[in-house]
Amino acid sequence: MKKTRRHELKTNELSVLLKETYAKLAEYANYIVVGLVAAVLILIIAFVVRHNRLAAEQFAWQTYYDIREGNVIEQPELLDRAATLAAQLAGDRVLEPLALELEADLAYHLAVGPGTTLEREERIRNLTRAQSLYEQLLTRFAHRPATADRLRMSLAAAGESLHALDPNLADLDAIRELYQAVLEGEPTAFQPLAQERLDTLAERTQPLQVVATRPADPPDEQEPEATVAPAEELETLDADEPTTEDAADEPAEEPQPIDDAQTEPE
Repeated sequence: MKKTRRHELKTNELSVLLKETYAKLAEYANYIVVGLVAAVLILIIAFVVRHNRLAAEQFAWQTYYDIREGNVIEQPELLDRAATLAAQLAGDRVLEPLALELEADLAYHLAVGPGTTLEREERIRNLTRAQSLYEQLLTRFAHRPATADRLRMSLAAAGESLHALDPNLADLDAIRELYQAVLEGEPTAFQPLAQERLDTLAERTQPLQVVATRPADPPDEQEPEATVAPAEELETLDADEPTTEDAADEPAEEPQPIDDAQTEPE
């Protein structure tokens, strides 16, 4: 009896709790439905935003590789595309630095690459642009040894090219310091090349000595030898030499006898 009574009491309590819960749900049903709909909408929006962000990132990577694989000498517009990409990726911790370095590399190669047709002033402008971008990136990533050394080598190369165009535009001591910083930093793959460039810097940046020389004198004009005798000489020759008719009238010389003593061998 007691067990049965307890079971009835528990059943009554459960039914009362369910009735109260149902009453509360019915009272707040509208709010609950609105909340569920809002949660579903938030999930959908988050999914769409994530999908669009991934698609934009994938498109940016594809654009980056397309520009990098192009030939800026044949397609100078690639430099403007790289600058636009860098501006669009401003704030991106991964892609923005890559796009800025790509823009700097393209400006450098457009200025000094084989086959470039730019005038001197345009080449200087592109080298200065590349130099500025390299310095900006080096300031941001000086704490990363490999990245910093790569930027130092690029910055030094741009400086050498500027010095070749105009020695007043680049300081050789600053270029030496860049190579020296690579050598004194943590071991990286750029140190052997930095040592080689540092050792040959003075030789490679030595200005050409142009010596003015006196042009060679033209050869003396000599009168060509006469192939035809003057008229007076021809007349003298005609007078001295017998004609064929005179030679025919003169008697022929008699042959001289041969001395046998002269012909016999001793």
